[in-house]
Amino acid sequence: MVSVGDIRKWSPAGLEEAYRGLRRQEEILIEAGDGFGTDAKVADWSGRAADAAESNRKSLVDRLEIIVAGVAAARRGVADSADAVTALLAVLAETDGLAQRYYYRISDDGAVVDTAFVTSGATPQPSHERDQVKDELGDRVCEIVRRADDIDRDLADVLRKAAHGQIGTDGATTVAAAAQAGQGHGALSALEPPSNGTVAQNAAWWRSLSSKERWMISEFHPEWIGNLDGIPATARDQANRSRLYQEQNSLGLELRRLQAVLDDPNSKAADYQHALLRAGEIDKKLEALQAIEKTASRPGERQLLLLDVSGENPRAAVASGNVDTAKNVVAFTGGFGSTVTGDIREYDDKMSKLREESDRLSEKYGDGGKTAAITWMGYDAPQSLDVTSDSKAQQGGQQLAKFLDGIDASRQGNEPHVVAVGHSYGSTTTGLALREASGVDDAIFLGSPGIGTHNLADLKVPGGHSFVLENKNDPVADLGRFGGDPTTIEGVRHLSTSEATSADGRRLEESTGHSSVNEYLRPGTTSQYNIAAQVAGLSDKAVAGATVGAGDVIRNPW
Repeated sequence: MVSVGDIRKWSPAGLEEAYRGLRRQEEILIEAGDGFGTDAKVADWSGRAADAAESNRKSLVDRLEIIVAGVAAARRGVADSADAVTALLAVLAETDGLAQRYYYRISDDGAVVDTAFVTSGATPQPSHERDQVKDELGDRVCEIVRRADDIDRDLADVLRKAAHGQIGTDGATTVAAAAQAGQGHGALSALEPPSNGTVAQNAAWWRSLSSKERWMISEFHPEWIGNLDGIPATARDQANRSRLYQEQNSLGLELRRLQAVLDDPNSKAADYQHALLRAGEIDKKLEALQAIEKTASRPGERQLLLLDVSGENPRAAVASGNVDTAKNVVAFTGGFGSTVTGDIREYDDKMSKLREESDRLSEKYGDGGKTAAITWMGYDAPQSLDVTSDSKAQQGGQQLAKFLDGIDASRQGNEPHVVAVGHSYGSTTTGLALREASGVDDAIFLGSPGIGTHNLADLKVPGGHSFVLENKNDPVADLGRFGGDPTTIEGVRHLSTSEATSADGRRLEESTGHSSVNEYLRPGTTSQYNIAAQVAGLSDKAVAGATVGAGDVIRNPW
């Protein structure tokens, strides 16, 4: 196995020099071989000697084709390795830099060594923060070494085959064609992302790839990266748009086959029943995919960050704005009854308007930083009596935690201000996610039946950065079923949903009832304004205040 110390000694310059030498040899062989292949024939010479000479000539050309194929393969392998090593060393340098900032050191054997107590004048960050970074460093090193092993193994395999004349010529009839064939056999294999990798490992894997490798994976293996947390949003969007059309085509073909069974009067009853049920499932999935396509194709920049039709209920996430460049990123999670088919377009519309309001406030009172607003529908929101259990929130919280941490991981060194917003059952899902996700700067709970805990310290959100909004006449907000009513949890800050005046003198309307799109996120309300202010990092411009519901009065009559 390659060690970190070995990687530090690797030199792209040495590989590039070897590439140039191999290219010269390949050119010489092609020129000589093609000349020998045509000029060696002697006109008007026939007989046994001529036949023997021609046989020897063909044998030599065949041998030369094998040699040039090997040289071309070695040249391609060395070139690809030089690109790969350049990317790998850049990731290692990033990792060393992160370690140094938190008073750690990556040793040559890959261990993460604490240097805080031997560094003069060191002022380490809080222990819990350093512990998280230490885990991340370990994950990165693991992926860096895995990638290095893959490069080393691939190049060694190409060189071994070239040395033993085992590079195929693919039936080439000229030396030049043999060289072209050999070049194809010299490419490094595509390294798959880590199996069940952490977001840090996923991010390290992606950054360790050369630009050519990233392009090839995006083109030929979009399923690897479309839903992979820790990968840049632009890459995920490109992959998922490709996958969207693939899924539509695949499901469409299956539906046509099923329709043939349904149209056949001779179909067996069991086959007919199966086709009928399956066709209904496909119709629902195609309807959801159409809703996703329409949402992702709306005017303005959209990024399709999640696409999953493997289950009964399709899942998706769409961003309004550019998650890779935005200073502020907000992710909204809906609750009970929400589906991709029925809600993604309206959610996206409200999130787009929230982004516009956040940008307006940032331009007027802040630094002008732009916002990207994500509609995250990456879990199976309850649709009926299952809303009485937090099991789906538990499952969704695990997925949401990785998604949120993946935003930071994908932008190493340029982390955005990340805000998680959850409504209704989605606030429970968000609260549970924040027990695991460490990259969220602010949490906002809307009409919440509980955030999965009675103790705010259980959430990995900075102190003073958790907010709750409760509308008048919102019965769900007083249930306190899943960890207690957040309006009663110590440390949660209250933002107003009543009629108010904004920082710039605009009249803001009151929001009432439990609806997210029609009330909490409705443009022109105090609620939407307050959420936008927090997303823009402008807490001082928000309107504080608590709305007391009937449930609050019953629990706290005095």
